[in-house]
Amino acid sequence: MALISRRKYGVLLFFMMYLVFVMIITSSPAFCSQGQNALGPRIRELAPDFILKDLDGKKVRLADYREKVVLLVFSTTWKAP
Repeated sequence: MALISRRKYGVLLFFMMYLVFVMIITSSPAFCSQGQNALGPRIRELAPDFILKDLDGKKVRLADYREKVVLLVFSTTWKAP
């Protein structure tokens, strides 16, 4: 009898953990359809403008490259890309 109740509690615990997992995943910003998600802009949307310094120390704006293809590579100085 004790074995049956342990199995019931195990199945119940597994089912509850599964529901919590599904609720957490589906409530994340990546699955929300309202506004911009956590993954950033979608295809055909403009990326937010930002300013960075290049290797010479000059400021470069993303908006200066509108209508062009831009590839951004963020790397470290101590490891090869």
